[in-house]
Amino acid sequence: MFSRTARRMTSDQHKSSPSPLRHIIPGSSYDPFHLVKIVGDALDEVRRDLWQQLRRLPDERYARDFKGARWALLKNPEDLTATQAAQLAKIRRSRGGIWRSYEMKEQFRAVFAGDLEPQAAIELLDRWI
Repeated sequence: MFSRTARRMTSDQHKSSPSPLRHIIPGSSYDPFHLVKIVGDALDEVRRDLWQQLRRLPDERYARDFKGARWALLKNPEDLTATQAAQLAKIRRSRGGIWRSYEMKEQFRAVFAGDLEPQAAIELLDRWI
């Protein structure tokens, strides 16, 4: 059981972690890495749904063009290969829902990047929500 003197607790989002931490220890939190991961997982779900839709189209060219987009969307922009950057540029030009999902992931990531003033991070998070 948790110590009655505990003042702060974090969780790594593992399934065995206690889920309602906030009710047990007020002020408990998840670390930024895992919060950003949740948003990345949501983006990947949007990507998978789009991939399935494209695969069902009569013209397989669209699915073929989209193939390989996973890492272009999920990696940090500064870590993209030239091929992945080109894939991301193609997605940006399409301006569809997948691009909006990517933008939201990057905005959320910016909140926790550490290079924003606290007030700017709060405002960005408020706009994101």
